[in-house]
Amino acid sequence: MQTYLQRRQSGYYYRQRVPKLLQEAIGRSEIVVSLQTRCRETAAYRSAHLRAAVTHFLNTQGPMHHHDLTHEHAAQIASRWKRSALNRDLDERIAGQSRDDSPEEIHARLDHARDDLNRVNLDPYRAMVDRVIDEQRLEVGPDAQRRLGYYLLKARTEFLEEVHKRSDPTQPHPMAYIPPPPPPESAPPPELAPASEGGEQGPGASKRLRLSEALDRWSNDEGRRTLTVQDWRYRVQRFIEFKGDPYVHEITADDVYDFVDAYEQMPNRMPKSIRRRPMPEIIERYRGLDVARLAPQSVTNAVTSVGSILSWCVKKRILKENVAHGVRASKSDQGHECRLPYRPEDLKRIFEDLPVFARGHRPHGGAGHAAYWIPVLALYTGARLEEIGQLMLQDIRTEGGVVFLEIGDAAEGQSVKNAASRRRVPLHKGVIQLGFMDYLAETRRRGHQDLFPHVQSTKAKRTAAYSKWVNRYFRQACGITDRRKVFHSFRHTFSDACREAEIPREVRNALMGHTTSGVDQDYGSGHSLRVLNRAVQKIQYPGVQIPPWQAAHA
Repeated sequence: MQTYLQRRQSGYYYRQRVPKLLQEAIGRSEIVVSLQTRCRETAAYRSAHLRAAVTHFLNTQGPMHHHDLTHEHAAQIASRWKRSALNRDLDERIAGQSRDDSPEEIHARLDHARDDLNRVNLDPYRAMVDRVIDEQRLEVGPDAQRRLGYYLLKARTEFLEEVHKRSDPTQPHPMAYIPPPPPPESAPPPELAPASEGGEQGPGASKRLRLSEALDRWSNDEGRRTLTVQDWRYRVQRFIEFKGDPYVHEITADDVYDFVDAYEQMPNRMPKSIRRRPMPEIIERYRGLDVARLAPQSVTNAVTSVGSILSWCVKKRILKENVAHGVRASKSDQGHECRLPYRPEDLKRIFEDLPVFARGHRPHGGAGHAAYWIPVLALYTGARLEEIGQLMLQDIRTEGGVVFLEIGDAAEGQSVKNAASRRRVPLHKGVIQLGFMDYLAETRRRGHQDLFPHVQSTKAKRTAAYSKWVNRYFRQACGITDRRKVFHSFRHTFSDACREAEIPREVRNALMGHTTSGVDQDYGSGHSLRVLNRAVQKIQYPGVQIPPWQAAHA
């Protein structure tokens, strides 16, 4: 049985995560209670008694078993989805990112949704339900899936009704941000109150707020991307393993620099069984061994994560200053070799010699036709792997005779790296000639909504499994063994092709979704689809002959 014990400098604590389904209702993500002892045996004894009280409290707030998902909780999940979608739509309108869909197109989709809702036709929304289940980390059976699907379809219908009102120029409609509902009046009983209740009333409150608690509050803020939260939590946890979860006001610049020195000793690669161990133990295990260490950028990213939490504390007036501001890796060069673009001979090996292209093979790990089309799209668009893998059929659009990818996060489960990543990328004529429009028609005929329906993963990144497969496939099947050449090299290859085609830097940035600074920071708004398309069509890869796609291999 789990003890839920956590040792800190001040003694042992009982720490248990609140199920995600109950976090909004309870108003917290964890229950943390001081056990008032430094003796492990005493802490374990007190923890066993406290666990019964915590379990009883959680059971009174809602179901603990997700496979018994009730109508009430399914409706709560769907309501959160609708609120998030409407707030995102409002943010895009405020930012001047108007919707491309006309009111008539939105109304047509609304009619379809209403019809499906009336007939309880949930099959077209299966991918949407699966994504929500993955995001919520639910464990539900078939009946609960359909129950959740019904409420999500109802929420989607209501979302489309509101968006249709917002998009109708003849009927002005007020818009407002929808805040999350306040937690219920009933708070946890006093014996379950967290050991630290440091509020956001001023710098004095920081004396009672530990870094782990600040991380939880930061991660619960609205608008945090799931991937960002996961990455930041992993890196900040490393700091906690190194320094012992200090109060945020006790963290000094020396602590941060000490963390940098220690983190630089972490190995670049290690087995999963080792990666799960505390950072000091990992460093000691690899001390003196001739292994590659973390790259400077990885070290800097870890410090940035800690600094982000401290910056949040400054913003909330918990701290007066961020002692991690400006701290970077102490070693500017550790022999780390950055990503390299593919050379012409590499491209010939990939697109002419690989069985996926030469003989129409569709390996299971390649997720069907994604094995063929994702590398092709990466070569001709420079888009990131996740940006391509999460595309839906509705994201391939035509305007003024130009076929383009709508890269963004409008659909449930989609995400982008930053605001500049939301963009339109015209398709190169070479992609069209390979049979891309035929592939679209075939995918639509099979009833799919996703462009690559077989690209799935249990992790937050949809392309996590595909990424492992494609990099291994390139190494083993066509002999590209240079570790600096991975799938992301397509992005570098595209950038070089843009330079070779003498495409202006600001246009290249707009195509690739790069952020810029200075007077040209708003470059994206100044380039029409026509200008972008003219630039894309200039790109060439001389000597590379890609065999056309064949539906016979479906």
